[in-house]
Amino acid sequence: SDVCSSDLAMFSLIPRLFIPDAAGTPIWNPDYLASEPTLVTEPTQVVTYNINPKAAWYDGASITWEDFHWQWRASNGTNPAYQIASSSGYSEIESVERGRDDREVIVTFKNNYADWQAIFYGVYPASTNKSPEIFNEGWKGRPLTTAGPYKVESIDQTSQTVTLVRNEKWWGDPGK
Repeated sequence: SDVCSSDLAMFSLIPRLFIPDAAGTPIWNPDYLASEPTLVTEPTQVVTYNINPKAAWYDGASITWEDFHWQWRASNGTNPAYQIASSSGYSEIESVERGRDDREVIVTFKNNYADWQAIFYGVYPASTNKSPEIFNEGWKGRPLTTAGPYKVESIDQTSQTVTLVRNEKWWGDPGK
């Protein structure tokens, strides 16, 4: 079984750009974004994300536009070597490019896409998306690198238990 697939555990380990408010409305997450994403719909839909300058992966790498770019490349369905469950949303993207610096991400869509906030709901590191082999097999059994308020302390395959502890490298408010 893949212990890293537990949504609850992954929410504590992987960047979530939007978090739902009490009514379920997605609100941009200041732990990962420096400002609310901008949305332009004419002539083509373009979303610009500005990543929080403190945001970094546990291995020390900054979270940058490349993480978004390689997640799109791995998940858009154009390369059959990536074993994806669905290309929904990612297949609607025309390009993911660097903006004015490495912390600005410009996502251009082929057509207007209403559910754009759900596409990069969880962001994974470019280092795990550049290779189909790592994308397909690398996360089995243990996260490769994370960027949340918690980190994995231990995984017990027998009892199917994942123990999370506070991430000492976390830049936001401490987890509860």
